[in-house]
Amino acid sequence: MTEPLTFPPYGRMVAEFEERLGSGDPPDDWQLPDKEWRTWRDKTLEIILTLLWPVYDFDSRSWQGAATTLMHGLTEADFRLLQVLRPVLRTNVPNLANPVSHFEMFQLEDHAEDKLDREAGVDRGVDRTLRSYLENRADQLTIDTLARWVGSGMLRKAGSLPVQLKRYLQRPRAFQVSDSLGHSWFTHHQALQSPSPSMISGHAFKGCTLGIAAFYHATALGCPPPIFDALSHLTVDFGDRRVFAGVHYPGDNVGSWITAMLICEHVCADGGRLGREFLWQAISTKSVVYAAIAQAIERNEAEEHEPAFALLNELGANPGMGIDDALGRAKEYAKPKAESLTLAAE
Repeated sequence: MTEPLTFPPYGRMVAEFEERLGSGDPPDDWQLPDKEWRTWRDKTLEIILTLLWPVYDFDSRSWQGAATTLMHGLTEADFRLLQVLRPVLRTNVPNLANPVSHFEMFQLEDHAEDKLDREAGVDRGVDRTLRSYLENRADQLTIDTLARWVGSGMLRKAGSLPVQLKRYLQRPRAFQVSDSLGHSWFTHHQALQSPSPSMISGHAFKGCTLGIAAFYHATALGCPPPIFDALSHLTVDFGDRRVFAGVHYPGDNVGSWITAMLICEHVCADGGRLGREFLWQAISTKSVVYAAIAQAIERNEAEEHEPAFALLNELGANPGMGIDDALGRAKEYAKPKAESLTLAAE
């Protein structure tokens, strides 16, 4: 009988990503005392290692955390979802003024020249993508104003959090394990911005912080509904495209969405309630990846995704749920079915 694959850790990230870690500082918009940042981050990490993917301990060379038992099932379900989702990459992004495929947008967001203008605090790939989504939906002054504010707002709310979590989670990318798991059909597209562990998806997380920043700025400008509709699509398309391209697993996005929902209250001036409601509306109604996972769970084809997905949905239904309540619920969802007795019915 063939022994199941022992997943390797992704390993050391490239120097540029390691440098982003610095001393593990909070995002610029973090509103609590800095000393509370690591406590919050570590609780977020505990939620992920409980429901989605364990951490890797290099000293003992072992995976640690409740999600250790989910690794094989989650990854196999993720590969089934990847096979379903990969054709979407070559389709056009809906409702753009000028037809552009998700593949073209993926390349733009990943390969854009002068991608990050650190002095200006602007991601040039984000700037160009945002303008494509807003074209013919607003006047040029509004588009220019949002583009100027939103790119820097995304970075201020995200900081280096995705890389801080990746260092511990160490999930290998799909291309590293596909052949070992017998998925010879799998291919992925070149992504210059992916020399790091797979969990969580930095693009999915930053798409969320982009959306949150855009929502508040568009609200301040009194923008009409078509602008908010375009922004909600962009919020999730940014991370979904990485899944379509085989760069990330669908489960990575779930981890990013949970993290983004939880950080809202600490990086937004009003406690993040309205931003979180906007974010949840975008995830639950616009994301192709979210819809695919929901359908797979309904067909009993993604059992290992179900606990994290349940927590994500609960965070969406309860905009005031904070990190401590979320961690408590994560531990409840992780209990064996015989002990948990249908938490959704509570």
